[in-house]
Amino acid sequence: MVGTAMPNDRRDLQLQACYRFSDAEAYTRLGQVGDFFGGVLNPLLTFLTFIGVLATIFLQREELKETREEVS
Repeated sequence: MVGTAMPNDRRDLQLQACYRFSDAEAYTRLGQVGDFFGGVLNPLLTFLTFIGVLATIFLQREELKETREEVS
């Protein structure tokens, strides 16, 4: 046998394996878990970023104040 054709029973087994591992309900549940983590982590990371920006502004204000005192 020289061609690339497979016997029907082997092809059927491969198709069954593909369908067995592509469970739509499992993907739906994984999507819900991802939505949960995204819904929790997104506001938390946004809050931490906002705190970081406020800290940076405070530090820059202090540095500018010290620089002005040195120059004067």
